[in-house]
Amino acid sequence: MSSKRRYKVDLYPIYSDGFDRGRINSEILNPTKNANIHSEFLDKQTLELMKFKYEGDEDGQCNLPEQDLGYIPAQHQHLADIDQKFKDIQQTAINEGKYPPDEMPPELFREKLLAEAKIDVMTEELEEIVKMIKNYVEPVKELENEKVLKYGPCGTGRLRFGIVNIIDGQKCGQTSKRLLIIKDPLSPYNGMAVADYSMKVVKPWTIARLFLERQHDQFYFEAGIKDSKSTEFKKAWAERLEQLYRDHPDKIWPELFTLKLPNKKVTPSWPEGVKNHLKVKEEK
Repeated sequence: MSSKRRYKVDLYPIYSDGFDRGRINSEILNPTKNANIHSEFLDKQTLELMKFKYEGDEDGQCNLPEQDLGYIPAQHQHLADIDQKFKDIQQTAINEGKYPPDEMPPELFREKLLAEAKIDVMTEELEEIVKMIKNYVEPVKELENEKVLKYGPCGTGRLRFGIVNIIDGQKCGQTSKRLLIIKDPLSPYNGMAVADYSMKVVKPWTIARLFLERQHDQFYFEAGIKDSKSTEFKKAWAERLEQLYRDHPDKIWPELFTLKLPNKKVTPSWPEGVKNHLKVKEEK
């Protein structure tokens, strides 16, 4: 990838400093940073979204909750505003019967140089994103399957550039309306909104799990059976568990522990009334 530096290094120190700092601090261009774009958790879908956030649509529009324009179009607009400010200054001088200045005031010129540096760094970042999309290789399914709900629905998410792209080992994506959903064919919750997953799966499962862990520890001491892995203890705990299901329907219920995944914690089945956003798309 060729550098997008538009001025010679020693021509404008302000530009060079902004350009160099931008490249050094870039999570995309600087793979030596601890958290960077080259992480194995950054999937193709997230890369496509990042590309969209950088360039927007054909008109530069993004229409996302946090931004109206793509990063690069927004900087070009900022640059155009700076040029307009200078034209206004020149016109004001003419209106006052003065010669218009040939050069921008120092502060305005400094703002322009920094805006140009941002555009040039972002252009390099966009090229790198496009390159990564082109060269993207799907990860090994066995390894991915091992990560999915490995520790149950704990609600542990990973952010990339402010967007949840992994939650409990499940890949996330967005619908056409920018709703964040679990978008992972290896997940039993594929198509569920992340918000529904957090409220309808993670929250009740966590409450029940913590409650049962406390009950299990208390029962262990009360039962007086030394080996918690013995057949005797397991049988006694199974009977106690049935009683807990009956006595505490507000905290635990069998549906929270009905979905059995190989070598993983038992998790809740798909909650009743929760929409599958991928199936809705297929039906349409």
